[in-house]
Amino acid sequence: MKLKITASIVISILVSACGGANEADVSNIDGIGPANNQKITVGSVLPMSALNHPYSDVIVDGKTKFTAVWSVGSTAYHHANDASNVFYLIADSAVGISCDDASKILDEKICPAKSSGKVFPFSTAIPSIIKYSINDDGATVTVKEVITLKDSSGIPITGLLNPIIKTEGRPGFDLDGKEIEYDANALDSEALVKLSDGTFWIADEFASSLVHVDVDGRILKRLIPVGYESLYTDVSYPVEASLPTILTKRHINRGIESLAVNPNETYLYFIMQSPLDNPDIEAFKISANVRLYKMNIDDPLDIEEYLYVLESPEAFIKDNLKKRPGQNDVKISEMLALGDNRLMVLEHISFTTKIYTVAINSSMILTATESATLEQNTAGINPVRKQKVFDTDLIEGIPKKIEGMANMGNGKFLLINDNDFAVEGANTKATLVSIDVN
Repeated sequence: MKLKITASIVISILVSACGGANEADVSNIDGIGPANNQKITVGSVLPMSALNHPYSDVIVDGKTKFTAVWSVGSTAYHHANDASNVFYLIADSAVGISCDDASKILDEKICPAKSSGKVFPFSTAIPSIIKYSINDDGATVTVKEVITLKDSSGIPITGLLNPIIKTEGRPGFDLDGKEIEYDANALDSEALVKLSDGTFWIADEFASSLVHVDVDGRILKRLIPVGYESLYTDVSYPVEASLPTILTKRHINRGIESLAVNPNETYLYFIMQSPLDNPDIEAFKISANVRLYKMNIDDPLDIEEYLYVLESPEAFIKDNLKKRPGQNDVKISEMLALGDNRLMVLEHISFTTKIYTVAINSSMILTATESATLEQNTAGINPVRKQKVFDTDLIEGIPKKIEGMANMGNGKFLLINDNDFAVEGANTKATLVSIDVN
């Protein structure tokens, strides 16, 4: 088919020095500070091309190794009831550097030998929802609101490691090599939708959980897979074990990455980033079979499961020009709903991004027997129908590692990449494109 794609203005956002009426500031919270530059200021007018909110310098032995910035590119969302120029992003998790990379990036051996964990240079990062508006000039953006995520008492939560990471042998270390305590309240926020009542749903990658958040950022409840209850007994907000137990087999750092809501806001759709370690990691490495779910918002136990089949790695041309990728390099990083049971799904490796429209129906619902071995056996299963509508192999100027996608209306979509806190120097860039989804 011939793709109808028109690249539009590249949005880049640099925080200006102007003040604002409100801001995300954690410097006065007991046990969390200091918080140098950990602010996203309401009222800032941001010129368009690299969306970098300064976080703090990473300093080892008195030397600045790099300047970390907020990582806000994992998701994007526009609500139909908001003005056409408004969109939401979320600042996720905490600045983390894998132990494998820490020696090179920090020029210092910090982790114990053979550790598979991460180095966290700062004691905290507070996941925050940021509301932006594109200004009339089409070349600048204004920060309209910052909503920090909080527990039931109004205490901001962090993006440090959850207990489930401990069970997988992935500890965290500070810059002195001291192991960091696990925090059951923490979230690794990776996807976001807003409802008409002003509340939000967030997808969390740590525990493969879904989180309902009030208008002021207080967590109303967190849905976790059945079987994780004992790890979340000490949280300071409501937790319900209602998600499928099979999600406990998610591959490390490949949890629920994408979230969508139907137009009348009765169902949430969520999809795993990758196949599960089911029955083991070898299945994850070679499988292209990903689990897509449809959940009744009023009854989270009412969940339907579907099969989504990833593209083969050979289809991602720009990535193959760099090196030959494997099937487990193909990931899903964003999803949105175009209507009831009609979705858009974003697949990528690093340099190539492909977007598909997806249709589901009752004939595709998996049975318990089919679900049990989905990564290895799809005999007799009807996968969801998908049709490609966007492919960065066919156009230039789109950043690598696109992870966020918002439907701005009138055929315009906002695409945004994840900079991973600029650990390796990446900028966050947002781009408006036209995509024909009819």
